[in-house]
Amino acid sequence: MSSGDLFLVAVGIGVLVVLIILIVAFKSTWRIAEPDEALVISGVSRGHSAGGVAGESMRFKIVTGGGAMVLPGLSKVRALSLMAHESEVTVPCVSQQKIRLDLRGVIVYKVGDDYRSIANAARRFLDRPAAELESKVQNVFVGDLRAIAGSMTVEEM
Repeated sequence: MSSGDLFLVAVGIGVLVVLIILIVAFKSTWRIAEPDEALVISGVSRGHSAGGVAGESMRFKIVTGGGAMVLPGLSKVRALSLMAHESEVTVPCVSQQKIRLDLRGVIVYKVGDDYRSIANAARRFLDRPAAELESKVQNVFVGDLRAIAGSMTVEEM
């Protein structure tokens, strides 16, 4: 082998090493949202307005159905589930006729797919245990179910 051939081999290996480093760097900084989740990126990344609504600037970025560059150490990425959740409730109620009833129901709830809903859910529930979210949802629906039951007779129910 001549020195020219060795030089070309060395350049080829150097280009290959640089290419591998670039691919590894890209893979370590690129995050992709699953179809049933939203990525909430905070830190160095720039926020944007919630769903394009002026005056509602966020200090975080929301990514759904795609990917985003996340700088390790400077940005934090967390996933927020957009799946439907289900919870059972049993509510002691009083009908319009003052008859005590125990009503059972199933609550199905999820975070909306629009940026405003995702931003509101992220502010309230991100990094909170799932049991806390379920408890809050149950409290809302228990109150609504009691109000509905109090306005109806047993026959109407």
